[in-house]
Formats: sequence, C-alpha cells, structure tokens
Amino acid sequence: MVNVRPITNEDFSFVQKLAAEEKSFTVPSDYILWVLTQRLYPDVCLVAVSSDGEPIGYLLGLINDLEGVLFIWQVAVTHRGGKENASITLLEEVKRVVKARGLKRISFTMQPRVARLWGYRASKQVLGVFPEQGGPGINGEPEYFVSVE
Repeated sequence: MVNVRPITNEDFSFVQKLAAEEKSFTVPSDYILWVLTQRLYPDVCLVAVSSDGEPIGYLLGLINDLEGVLFIWQVAVTHRGGKENASITLLEEVKRVVKARGLKRISFTMQPRVARLWGYRASKQVLGVFPEQGGPGINGEPEYFVSVE
C-alpha cells in the first residue's frame, strides 16, 4: 500500500537523487526544496512511501492563485514505486488538494512521448479526463491542462 505525506527536510536527498536520474529534470537545491516544501506549498509537495515507510516517489507542485492553477513541476517514482502505482496515488492527493483549495485546473509540461505513455493514462484514471494541450511550454515539452471543476 502506498501512502502520501508532505515532503520533509529528511526527504531532500531522496528527491535530489531521483531527480538526478531523470534526464530532463533540474535537480533542486536544498534551499529551493526548503522554500517549496516548508514555506510556500507544503500541501502540494508530496512524497509517496511504501508500506515499510521507504520513499518511492515524489511530486513538486506550485500554485498560481490568480489563475486558479496548480502547476506540477516534477513527478518521479522509483521502479518499485511504479509497480505500486505511486504516481497515481500522488495525483489523487493533488486532485484532493486542488478541489479543497477551489482551484480550477492542473497544468504540467511533459515530453510528448511521456505524455502518451504516462500522462494520458494517469490523467484519465485519476482525473477522469485526458489533458488538453495548451501553450508551447519549454524545451520541446508542451504544456498540458486538466480542468478539475
């Protein structure tokens, strides 16, 4: 069983190690992680843990209250986490937070190949809809949106 909880300072090395394994990710510094997870967005910066308490995935989100959008900056899971559907559990928690905060949409950038393999399936399973492609994004990664109203 996968549980989700806010990221703590003790999780920073796990997040950084897993981010370093992803070719397109920026590895966040301790300071950036501290600001995001302890000061600005603790309810949308999450770690997935296995039944034995080991971290198996994480999600870093940022909120734009003016536009009513949660932007998912990074989601990564270990091989074990993938087998345990950690990404689905992380998205389910984000969906709950988005609705509780009264936000309207979730956005993220993703390589088109990854979007087809993971993003569409996870989005459809958790949110009930496929993401819509929005703006051009950055570095060949289009921005996608999912309405949650």
